[in-house]
Amino acid sequence: MRGADSQSNAAYFFIPAGSPRKLYYRPSDSSPSAATFSWSGLLVCHAGTPPGALPCAYAALWGSQKFDAAYYWSAFQCEWATDTLFRPGALARLEPLLLRHGLLNFSSADILRFLGKRLSLTGSVPDGFTGEITTSLKRRVAGERLKHWIQGNSLKCYGKAHTPVGDVFRVETMTANAQVFRAYRPVEGGPEDELAWRPMRQGVCDLYRRTEVSQRANERYLDAFAALDDTTRMAELIRPLQQPCQYRNRRVRALRPFADDYALWEAVNRGEFMINGLRNRDLQRLLWPAGPHQAPPLDLKEKRRRSAAASRKLRMLVAHGLIHKVQKTHRYQVSASGRLAIQAILTIQQTSMAALSRAA
Repeated sequence: MRGADSQSNAAYFFIPAGSPRKLYYRPSDSSPSAATFSWSGLLVCHAGTPPGALPCAYAALWGSQKFDAAYYWSAFQCEWATDTLFRPGALARLEPLLLRHGLLNFSSADILRFLGKRLSLTGSVPDGFTGEITTSLKRRVAGERLKHWIQGNSLKCYGKAHTPVGDVFRVETMTANAQVFRAYRPVEGGPEDELAWRPMRQGVCDLYRRTEVSQRANERYLDAFAALDDTTRMAELIRPLQQPCQYRNRRVRALRPFADDYALWEAVNRGEFMINGLRNRDLQRLLWPAGPHQAPPLDLKEKRRRSAAASRKLRMLVAHGLIHKVQKTHRYQVSASGRLAIQAILTIQQTSMAALSRAA
């Protein structure tokens, strides 16, 4: 049985009269949900053999003797999915971060906790646990997916859809080994009022409990992703600045923050320009500082050359969105995104490799 939500369900059952069939049931507003629906009554109609009649193999084995036999319907694999909707285009940035977070941060104890298993007092895997827990990240044609296997069951996440209406991130629990879970039920053939927590059955009678277990596993899995740091990455700040751009129908070269333009970024980021802004003459003073001795006055040609060079640098920063001009003045202010990018570049230049390794 597969259900993305309570309004869309499909069932897979082995039917003696033929090959496995895929049956859909979509409940209406007045009907019960698929989890609590009487699946046995629905599936008998598709079996192709009356419930009281025996298959040919049994008839040949027991001769003409008749038995009152009924089908025992079971679900081999059940998938239960929970979808999270994002704004159009948002998942293209967040999906790699989510998959990387799950691959690097979710331990074996976390996978057990997602599926409702008990942990030791220290929060680690219990000593008596003999199963195998496997995590894999694979890239397919449709995209990447992260999957965790445990005792024949699995939990996975992937980007389901990228449309102009919105993006969908799906978390999906697959239960093929239902016996490792518990259901509050009577013993087979015993009194109906003697209820206790017993191993879950593969039959359709415990489908409702399987959906509960799967839904709670999806919710715990999604809650664990809430710890993801989705703030802007260094590459997201620097990559657009290292590409040429267009400004007033003219091409502007890419910035080189770690080479030629580093002194320019240092000058623009000085605290004395936080309030009143930066002028052309201020930039000239910082990029072409005077020597320790009294220098001769500059001639008119050199002044114009420096002024033109400073204007080109300011225009380049404006084109890349790092600064903007204050109206009716000759001053420039650093933009909010520009301040973030400049501070990131200047900080990483002064950070040691040991500190970068700890933060990675």
